[in-house]
Amino acid sequence: MRGFLRSRGSAVRLGLLLIYTLPLVWACRREARAPTATDFFTGMSHMPSSPETTLGNEHAFESIDGLAVLDDGAEVVSDATRGRLTLFVAGHEVASFGRVGPTPEDFTALGTVTAVRADTFVVLDPNRGRLVAFRRAGDSVARIGPVALPFHVSAVCAMGGRLFALGRFDSTLVHETTVGGGVVRSFGRLEGSTPFQIGLNAAAEIACSESAGAIAVASRVLGELRIFSSSGDLIRRDSIPSFARSGYAGRQTAGPADTTAVRAWNVVVGLQWFGKALLVQIGRYPENGERSLGSRWLTASGQWRQGLPPWPRILAHTEDGRLFTVSERTPPTVKVYWVRRTE
Repeated sequence: MRGFLRSRGSAVRLGLLLIYTLPLVWACRREARAPTATDFFTGMSHMPSSPETTLGNEHAFESIDGLAVLDDGAEVVSDATRGRLTLFVAGHEVASFGRVGPTPEDFTALGTVTAVRADTFVVLDPNRGRLVAFRRAGDSVARIGPVALPFHVSAVCAMGGRLFALGRFDSTLVHETTVGGGVVRSFGRLEGSTPFQIGLNAAAEIACSESAGAIAVASRVLGELRIFSSSGDLIRRDSIPSFARSGYAGRQTAGPADTTAVRAWNVVVGLQWFGKALLVQIGRYPENGERSLGSRWLTASGQWRQGLPPWPRILAHTEDGRLFTVSERTPPTVKVYWVRRTE
């Protein structure tokens, strides 16, 4: 009987121990498995099938080419056709500004939007090849003015308050600048022996990663990738796997009059860093058939992997797992997905 009581007492103590410790163990396990920017896509099988929300209504935009998420979570969306910027706070439109027009205060078109600091962002006017800086104050936005640069800007990214722009200048392609203007340093040699070759190499996408301390540059039609350190040193050079160039782009022998004949089979349409992993989104343009979107991962360990399942083009993302995508239909919409890690 005493042995039975001792056994029963031990069982009770064990039960109490489990009651008090299991929640702690589970909490630690959840904390250890908390998602980071690099593992939201692990497994690729848990991608959400429907968005959490949509920015604006179905007639809010005519075309969308850029979106930036500010430090406090507010979003700025550029409508390329209307030359209009829209500020969203907590998913609601609070301000809209800008227009297409001939004056220096107007846009000829709108490209990417890039957050530089907590309240400051720059917008690319691709036709003029210039950047225009803005500062947000509550529910309103003030125009700072054009960023004075000695070259035609084709793309831009930012990290840690530092701004990097693509453009042909002084035999280089990548230039660190500031919102106030001027070139801090230039790197990334312009490559090619003919103007046509140089143009193909210079037509590129750029993405910055503060956690990786790196800048990625990918030529849109050649599929060549270069990764630089934040100080401008070349740390990796590679070709995107299974990237099908057009016949003309592959030979790179066409003269300026022949550029209209270029029909790229693949085009790099976006670069996104997720921590130290790089997602390359690729538009596929078959000679006969509909356009599709594919992707490739360059992992943090430097290995190429198959990309996402069929998925809209990603404009931006946040560390907590929100993905901002643009639909291919007309008129386009911004859909926000939240990618949660599954157990």
